[in-house]
Amino acid sequence: MRRSILLGLAVFCAASVCGAQSWRGRFDEGQRALERGDANQAFDAFSDLFREYPEAPEISFALGLAAYAKGKYSHAAFAFERVLMHNPANDRARLELARTYYAMDQFERARREFEKVLAHNPPPKVRKNVERYLLRIREQTRHWDVWGRLDFGVFHDDNVNYGPNAEVVATILGPLQVNSNSLPLASAGCSVSLSLLAYYDVGMKQRWSLVGGADCYRNWIEEDPLYETLYAKLYGGFQHVGGRSRLQLPLKFEYLEFAHETLVQSYGVAPAYLAAPSPAWHWITSSSLEYRDYVEADARDAFCAALGETVRFHFTPRRHNVALGLTGFYEAADEQAYANSGWETSLAAEFLLPWQTTVYSLARYRRTCYEGRAALDMRETARRDTQWQVTAGLSKNLSRACGLDAKCHVVQNRSTFDLYDYDRVIATLGVYVTF
Repeated sequence: MRRSILLGLAVFCAASVCGAQSWRGRFDEGQRALERGDANQAFDAFSDLFREYPEAPEISFALGLAAYAKGKYSHAAFAFERVLMHNPANDRARLELARTYYAMDQFERARREFEKVLAHNPPPKVRKNVERYLLRIREQTRHWDVWGRLDFGVFHDDNVNYGPNAEVVATILGPLQVNSNSLPLASAGCSVSLSLLAYYDVGMKQRWSLVGGADCYRNWIEEDPLYETLYAKLYGGFQHVGGRSRLQLPLKFEYLEFAHETLVQSYGVAPAYLAAPSPAWHWITSSSLEYRDYVEADARDAFCAALGETVRFHFTPRRHNVALGLTGFYEAADEQAYANSGWETSLAAEFLLPWQTTVYSLARYRRTCYEGRAALDMRETARRDTQWQVTAGLSKNLSRACGLDAKCHVVQNRSTFDLYDYDRVIATLGVYVTF
């Protein structure tokens, strides 16, 4: 009898050792799958182990990591909560649970767990990471926010007055000499621009909100202040943010002053809709309907409409992106000579380099067709313009709040009327501050 009992114990111990070895081998396979980024295989492996060994904290923790990587946040939260049931002092599991709550938009629960981790005096690197999350939570949960950017730059413009390339232009009266004061004028100067954006939630957080902002630009030109420009824009309206979409319904007002005199004021609406089928792809529909009031040229007063589509693609972990856009427009001016329609296409790219450096570029092609000639016009036919604009720049962050920016902007305009043929190159070096 005694011999039978001993033999049974030996068999039981051998089976336990084999079971433990089998458990460890399957666990290691799941870990390797998780390390190589195969979240599906890792989740399946740890789920099977959890059903067999539900009391093993190591398996629960690994299951939580795999579920988080797979995007199954409720499963991840359940797994990390089980780990903390066995050991409430496990700060690593508590940190992962807080991150999971954050991903589920359960910001208050995430905040409580992050603060518990901070209370245990974690290593500096962990503390810094937790503080970043707490800052994001404050930004996500408060019902208002304000953002701004201030730029100051110096520039050189080789054609501040949009002077024509030719000194003699063809007209219905024959060749005419261009006034020397109208030929391209090169000059240096400086500029200041300010952008402000604010929102206030009027419903559920990140659903409906009131959005408003302002943009302002002013330059000063050394050689001839006559060509100095002031531009201002105010806008405000409603915004709705969905899971993968954003709808904006703003009213806008724009003001342009040239040569220290008001040139035009415009009033209108500018609805826009962004859809993100995936984190990498964004589809943007933008439109505008406005009335332009030219102060000194009533014949140019017009209702203007535009509709555009842009596709933006983000790629690589650094979030480089490229965007391709197409827009159609129509301007119904009071006088036919100024009424026009056309289209433009654009290609933009942005590359985030090491050392907080960004390289960006924009190429735009625009074609404009005017409907007729003015009564005293010197042209033989209605005007047709084509224009290329190319911008290339480099931006360097000096800190989270300021940086340097250098760019070059090139314009080439060609027209059926030589007077509107011109080239322009503007080189700018500036600094910026965000707040």
